[in-house]
Amino acid sequence: MPVIDLLRLAVRLWYVTLVGLVVTAALLAWVDRRPGVYYSQVDVLFTAPQSVEYPNKLSVTSQNLITTAGVVARAMGVEGSAGARASGPVTLTGRGVVDGETVTLPDAGGQWAHNFDRQVLDVEVAGPSEADVRSRQAALVARISRTAQEVQDSQGVAPENRITVEPSAPVPSLVYERGNPHRAMGMIVVLGAAATATALSAVERLRRGRGGGARPVLARWRRARPPVKEIA
Repeated sequence: MPVIDLLRLAVRLWYVTLVGLVVTAALLAWVDRRPGVYYSQVDVLFTAPQSVEYPNKLSVTSQNLITTAGVVARAMGVEGSAGARASGPVTLTGRGVVDGETVTLPDAGGQWAHNFDRQVLDVEVAGPSEADVRSRQAALVARISRTAQEVQDSQGVAPENRITVEPSAPVPSLVYERGNPHRAMGMIVVLGAAATATALSAVERLRRGRGGGARPVLARWRRARPPVKEIA
């Protein structure tokens, strides 16, 4: 339909146009007022006990440390977490979670095989406020440390041989994410205009269908009606 005809139709069916404008404006206001989300991530490292042979415990990497990290992640059973997750740029908020937390063992493998090569647990938290995210993140780090000790207690590990955990940063970075509201609002305008145009066309076809169906029936009735004789 040409643009000029669509504009004329919008004026003639002004009530349909008004509904489209109101709905579009309401969606624009909702997107503009929608709050963002706070997000923070920190790696919790599993370190071997310090010894004369290995004075720098952070430099020691072993399969035992990686296995212990995986066991701790499963023992915690954090809702929404997985025992392993492929490493990559997709964050918790990137997966659409705006209020949640995960504790995962990074997986550097591909589609067909796993590859656990880091003795860390990836802790991610998303929430509505900075204080909430900080609090939940600290609680998760403390819970990881406590669970690691409980796992070793159950195995009777001697104190001098204990694995310890510590966060990669004393104060993990925190970001405020709000997406791209301007892009979302632009898409709403486009979709609102398209939906309004579709509604206008549908209403116009419905009106023509009703009018076009009544006239032929009336014409057939007039042709079939017998002529009226005048009485002299």
